[in-house]
Amino acid sequence: MSTQRKPRLGILYDGGSASPVDIYKASRKLCEPVFVVDRDPAAPGTVTVPDDFLDIADADPASAAQALRDLGIEHIITFSDRQLVRTAQIAAEAGFRFLSVAAATACRDKLVQRRTLAEAAVDAVSSRALDDLAELPSLAKDIGLPVVVKPRQGAGSVDTVRIDTVAQAEQWSAEQADRIKTVHGAFDEFVVEELLEGDSTYAGPGFGDFLSVESVVEGTGIRHLCVTGKFPLTPPFRECGLLVPSTVSADTEQQCRELAEAAIQALGIDLGIVHTELKLTATGPRVIEVNGRPPGYMTELLRRATGGQYDMTATALRMALGLPAGEMPTLLDQVTYVYFVQPPQYATRLASIAGPDAVAPIPNVRRYQPYVQAGSPIDWRWGTSGHVGLLLGEAADHQAVLTDIESALQALEITYE
Repeated sequence: MSTQRKPRLGILYDGGSASPVDIYKASRKLCEPVFVVDRDPAAPGTVTVPDDFLDIADADPASAAQALRDLGIEHIITFSDRQLVRTAQIAAEAGFRFLSVAAATACRDKLVQRRTLAEAAVDAVSSRALDDLAELPSLAKDIGLPVVVKPRQGAGSVDTVRIDTVAQAEQWSAEQADRIKTVHGAFDEFVVEELLEGDSTYAGPGFGDFLSVESVVEGTGIRHLCVTGKFPLTPPFRECGLLVPSTVSADTEQQCRELAEAAIQALGIDLGIVHTELKLTATGPRVIEVNGRPPGYMTELLRRATGGQYDMTATALRMALGLPAGEMPTLLDQVTYVYFVQPPQYATRLASIAGPDAVAPIPNVRRYQPYVQAGSPIDWRWGTSGHVGLLLGEAADHQAVLTDIESALQALEITYE
C-alpha cells in the first residue's frame, strides 16, 4: 500500500513568532517541513539552531533558490520579520508562492511603509530617515516634538525611544554614538516619526490605547481572525501582552478592521496572515505598523480562546502550500490573555522572583512561564522580548483579568536592581 508523499515546505527560520515545535505539530497532516537558516553569528538576536538545518548564509537569492529546489522543496514560508525580504527574494527566484519583494520590503522597511500608506491616502504619519546622528535635533523640530525614534527595520520595540525635547534628542544621539564605538561598530539605520497620541477612553482603565487586527489574506480576499486587545505599554514602548476579545466597542472594532484592510491592500500584501497594529487616537484609529507574518504568541492565545479548535500556524502553512485557509475561528465566551511581565526601565538585573508555583492558588491564572532566571541581566533596549516571563490565563470578564494579573504579580514577589 503506497503512501502519498507530502509536499516539502521550506521554513526560513530565525527569531520569530512560531517555534519549531509548533511548526512540526501544525505540519503533521499537511507537509514535510524543511528548516532553512541564513546564519549571521554577528547579528544581534540571532537564534541558535541545529546543525542539520539547511544553511544558506552568503548565498545569493538564485543560489539559495536552487539549493531549496535540489532538496525537493516546492513551497516556502517564514515566521520571522528578519527573514521576510530574504524569503520573498528566494521565492521570486524559485517561482514559489509568497509575498512579492516589493510587498515584503514595504512590510519590513518602516520608512517605505509610511510613504506607501501616505501615497495611497490610507494614513499619513510624518516620518523621516535619520542618516546622521547629528541631524536628530533638527529632524525632531521639523516633524514636531514629541517624536519616536526607532530602527528602520526593527521589530518588537527594540531600541525604540520617545523624544520630547531637543535636549533629549542631543542626549540620545550622544549615547548612540558611544554605543557605536563600544558595541555596534556601525550606525544602524533609524527613522524619526511623529508620535501618535493615544486616547485611553476607547479601551477603558487598565487596558492599552492601541490594538491589533489579525487578518488572513488570500489574493484579493481579506478576512479577520480577531481584533486583539492590549495591556498598557511599559515605557518607552514595550508591549505587556494581548487578549481576546478586546474591550473596545463594536463600532471601533469595525473601524479598525476597515483601516487594516486598506493598509493591507495599499502595501500589496496578497498572501498570508497579517498583523496590523493600530493606535486609538482622539481622531480615530491610526496605523502604527503592518507586519506580513503571524504575530508572536497569537497561535497559543487563539488555541486556548477556541478550546483547542484553531491552529493559526497550521492556517499559515496551508496558505503557503496553496490550500484554502479554511474557516475563521469562533471564540469561547471568556477572556483569554497572555501577559508579559516587563521590568521597569531602570532595571539592569532580575534580583529575585518566586517560583512558578506561586501563582497556582490564583484560580484563573493557568501558569507563569519564566523567561529569565533570578540573577539574569535585563535591558529595556531589548524591547518587548526583554520580558522576564509570561502569565497565561482565562477569566469570565475583563475586570477579572486585571484582578488576577495583579494578584499573580504580588505572588511572584519580583525585585529588580
